[in-house]
Amino acid sequence: MSPGYFHFLSEIDQSKGGDSLLERNRLYDAYYQVVELADQILLIQYILSSMSYATEGHARNILRKVASSPHESLRLLVPSFLVYVASDVPCRGGSVTAWAIEVLLSLVFDASPAVRCAAAQSLVLVIDLAAENPYLDPGESDTRFMHLLELRPMLDLAVITDIRPLILRIISDERGFAYLNEQGIVDSEMESWGALEGIYYVQTIELDISRALAYGPLFSSTPDGAMMMTTGSQTPPTPPHLFGELAKCPGGRSFLEDM
Repeated sequence: MSPGYFHFLSEIDQSKGGDSLLERNRLYDAYYQVVELADQILLIQYILSSMSYATEGHARNILRKVASSPHESLRLLVPSFLVYVASDVPCRGGSVTAWAIEVLLSLVFDASPAVRCAAAQSLVLVIDLAAENPYLDPGESDTRFMHLLELRPMLDLAVITDIRPLILRIISDERGFAYLNEQGIVDSEMESWGALEGIYYVQTIELDISRALAYGPLFSSTPDGAMMMTTGSQTPPTPPHLFGELAKCPGGRSFLEDM
């Protein structure tokens, strides 16, 4: 099917009475069946992008069905899509952003390491990208963070490695630090970073530097004989370190001083 067809359906869905029109013509019945098919990923992406998730209804139910699919390939569609869905909407009770955070949190406990990792990274993006969005209030990032904490996630120590970006983001905030400290996760992370995790971190940084030096920026000469960079540096951003994240809040700094 053409993307234009789903754009047309999207316009209907967002119009007054459009949701009822689609329901009467049994479009949603077809959607519920299609999202079960692991070999129709592109079609499922079109379907998800054609619906509005502003309120509770078929759209949210269909996405939940994809998020709970027995097929990992389908569940992996959800995290990045929810980052997009929540990008410009303030986090309020019942809002699509609040709902997106809740769905992403459920995926943090997924059986698949790949899905858990994607969900954790997407939660961090949903929270942090709000601070860079000029269409949202300056405090929106904090509002989203607090909504996550209000859900009281019981993070599993057995899967910390897969969701570490989320752990480090939470631990960098005073309220998040206190919450994780209550669960014993801060002590567990200190043990991990004092053992293998710290070694892995150094190896990762060294590998990134080596790649940057091997495939770094290229230069070409300008008409006046000067040198001009023609490609950007290949060096990725430095990943967060536990000590650096702890140092961002008073509780974390006190914790480090007491070690």
